Parts: sequence; C-alpha cells; structure tokens
Amino acid sequence: MSTVYFADAKVRKLDRDASLPAKFRRLLESLDMGHQLKDKSVMIKMHVGSGIGYTTIHPLFVRLLADYVKECGGRPFITDVCGLDAKRGYTQEVTGCPFYPATGVKDSSFIVREVPEGYGLKELQIGRVVQDADFLITFSHAKGHGNCAYGGANNNLAMGFLTGKSRTDVHMTVSARPYWQREKCRFCRLCVKNCRCNAITLDKKNGMYIEFHTCYYCMRCVAVCPTGALTLDEGNYISFQRALALSAKSILDLFRGETCHINVILNVTP
Repeated sequence: MSTVYFADAKVRKLDRDASLPAKFRRLLESLDMGHQLKDKSVMIKMHVGSGIGYTTIHPLFVRLLADYVKECGGRPFITDVCGLDAKRGYTQEVTGCPFYPATGVKDSSFIVREVPEGYGLKELQIGRVVQDADFLITFSHAKGHGNCAYGGANNNLAMGFLTGKSRTDVHMTVSARPYWQREKCRFCRLCVKNCRCNAITLDKKNGMYIEFHTCYYCMRCVAVCPTGALTLDEGNYISFQRALALSAKSILDLFRGETCHINVILNVTP
C-alpha cells in the first residue's frame, strides 16, 4: 500500500514559512527519498502545455523539485510529448535540469507494446525516453478533461508518453462501440440542433461523427432521435477510460515500483 501525503494549498498567514513554495519543500523532505534517488537518472514527467492552456505548474515548483532530486544525489530531467515552451519559463536556467522530448524531436523515437484484445487498440507506441530513466516522478497539474471528468497523474502517464498516433488511437476508443445506425437515420438533424455543446456533425456523405472530447454526455441527442438511430451509452466513455488505465499500467510496469506521483491542484482548468 502506497503512502499518501497532503499539503493544504491555503495560505493562512503572511509568513515565508507558510507560503506554497515553503509547504512544497517541506512536503518533499517528508518523502525521504534520498535512498531511492541516489546515483539514479530521475525523470520528471510533466505536461508543459501546448501553447493553449495557462494553468500548468509554475516553474518555481519545478525548480524546487529538481533541486530536491539533486540534493538526494539524483540526476533529474524533464520530459513530455509537447515541445518545451520557453515562454512559460520551462528553461534549463529556470528549472535547473534539461528537457528531453518523450518521443524524440520528430515523434519517431518509441518502443511498441502490444495490447490485449478488448481494448479497441492493437498497440501502444511509448516514447523511448522511458529507457533513459531509473526512477519516475510524475508531476501533474489536475485539470478538467472532456472524456474522463478530471485528469492528473493517470492522464499524465497514460497520454504523456505516447506518440501522436497512439494518442489519437486511445482517444478514438470512445467511438469503438457503434453508436449510430445509418439505415435508421432520417438525417433530420434534430440531434445536431439539440446538441448544446456542438459536438455532432452529420451529413449523408460522411455520416455521423461525435467529438467526445467536447460532448457533455447529456444524452439529449439520443432522447430527441425519432427513429432510435442513436444508441450512445456509458460504454463509449468506459472504453476510453479502460484504454487510459492500460496505457498508464504499461508505463508503470517498466519502472517496477520506482515511482512517485505528485498532483498539484491549483488553478484548475474546468
């Protein structure tokens, strides 16, 4: 059974020792990981953003984590499938450690893991960077997610090591279960007109497509369909969540318990 530590994000008084950086530093020290990190290559897995969001982890906290790893005798580096964005402050001068793309500069450096039947996937292409680390620290910012409510360490693991192709394949598992029957559809477009999140496209040439990352799962489209052509159910979302769990497990299996997971719940994107 893993030990879980918690630090309150509320600042209760105007004092240096009560600040969030000071709390984070004390939290790291309480982990007492010196014996685990000494003389090891330590990968800090983050989601550094893709130029859209702005609620990623502040680089000051990344520096505190990198410094702690060094003090324990480890050699830290940061990785993600997104390219490093200096505008966010994630430079080596600020974070105190280098950044290496998880799947290489051209998204072509990966190892392949076959997937058992029943997941809607044939294989996972996992960034070869996992072979360069002895210890894994996931440093994740919690945020809203269209297909699984909220994302944190699990999403950071499951999607943040995969090539673009495999990330697309995992997202497409939500549509692995058939949800539209062309032969029953009148193309009345009531489903499109009643979708409050504009997630549905429908025409006779291309058929129906639902952008599940946008879908609220209100089921209004199913309710208004006069012919029962739509049979969307929770199984579509469960397929995606199962694929996420499988991908995360595939990463964790490579490290055989040499892991630590830190979730930061600040400035949560809904």
